[in-house]
Amino acid sequence: MTSANTSNEKKRLPVFFFHGLTASSKDGCNIKAKVLAEGRAFVALTFAEGEDSLGGIKDQIPMAIAEIRRVVASDVRFADGYVFMGHSMGGLIARAVVEEMDDHKVKTLVTLAAPHLGLFYGPQEADVTPAKHLPAGIGELMLSPSVFDFKAYSEKEYRGKMQQDFARLSLDTDVQASNAFVNLAWIPPIYLNAVPSSKDNQRRKNNFLKLKEVHAFASPNDGVAAPWQTGVFGHYSEVSSLEEIEASFEGLAMVDMKQTVEYKEDSYGLRTLDERGAVFRHVVPDVPHTGWLSETALMDKEGIYRIVFYRDGPFQMVLNHEVTAVREACQALQVDLPSISFVIVQTRYNTRLFPASPMDVDHSGNEKAGAVVHSGICHPIENDFYLMRRADGVAAILQEEAHTEWHQFVGCTSHFVQQLVVVSGFSDTAPETDTGMYDVHQAMKVRSGRSPSEDAGMGI
Repeated sequence: MTSANTSNEKKRLPVFFFHGLTASSKDGCNIKAKVLAEGRAFVALTFAEGEDSLGGIKDQIPMAIAEIRRVVASDVRFADGYVFMGHSMGGLIARAVVEEMDDHKVKTLVTLAAPHLGLFYGPQEADVTPAKHLPAGIGELMLSPSVFDFKAYSEKEYRGKMQQDFARLSLDTDVQASNAFVNLAWIPPIYLNAVPSSKDNQRRKNNFLKLKEVHAFASPNDGVAAPWQTGVFGHYSEVSSLEEIEASFEGLAMVDMKQTVEYKEDSYGLRTLDERGAVFRHVVPDVPHTGWLSETALMDKEGIYRIVFYRDGPFQMVLNHEVTAVREACQALQVDLPSISFVIVQTRYNTRLFPASPMDVDHSGNEKAGAVVHSGICHPIENDFYLMRRADGVAAILQEEAHTEWHQFVGCTSHFVQQLVVVSGFSDTAPETDTGMYDVHQAMKVRSGRSPSEDAGMGI
């Protein structure tokens, strides 16, 4: 078969989409629009959606297989093969289905930020943000505090002790059987064929080797999955005991795919596929965890891609009413959803900051306008900050506490949000002619890589 014919065959193949953790089949709507526009069939699998996805992964794999078989049996468009595309945990499940399903006809496996080798919140800088999400709420969503309390650890203890305790919990077979987040410690070894005594190892490897291509996408700016390199088959260096996790935490280093034991020993066929030229690893900068589901390099389209509302509270009204209204309006205008970000600003008239140096005061004795007090002072881990702003040209100073609640600024630093507050707070120029606001707008496009962030489920 010529390369041209092969390319045409790939473009005709229908697609199965696997959603991520706490997400649903609806998360594939933007990819669906792209696939249907190419004249191909698209099925977003509906097994274990929303809270049901929090159950054991091992129970979800046969559910996915059963749903796929029903579709293939009833739709002739899938008779000659198809593509599996999985986001986050859905990518891991998609690969597991390939290995378990003896009668599969998957030609291409595409994974987007998938935890192929599990999750571990390690010492590298890129893991800091994902680790901060755990005590901030994601941890409680994944596991009841009665099982594991992510808020019980100090910032220092997040440098090894928390990871060691969580690894110990992952050895509990009862917790593993009922929880997807902990199950991530069990699933990778099974489908890496790292259990030598398993009678299914060769069968799984044979099924994996039926693939024509594997495309794995990941971004250093993921912001949720850690390490992000797990999406391209990398992992942290191994330890010989649980105690070594805490003792050697700061010395843990990343191991690239080709240096892993599973690759060297070709335990499940990855090296064989790679030597065929069939494994493609795509590392794309500035794509947040769920950015793959909307406007990225995969989508190639124009349109509204980010809406930022800068306003003062009350936050609960914004969350309960305005977010829903804006979402519905965007859906009425276009198929894909843009990133919707709310910067909630509260004015504090009764708060005063005292400069440490006389050089930093203005003519009224206050901190100079534009000064920012932030990390470690306003909140131990979150991006709260106070910004000194001059109001209406008078000497009185207002303090603004800006916090991007329900935020979608994944990949944007607190400095970027502060810049937005400064421009919005100081400028008397109309937004459409304000060069400062224009610069912020351009920075948003560059920083986001035209990719929205977390929406409709964690998608881990």
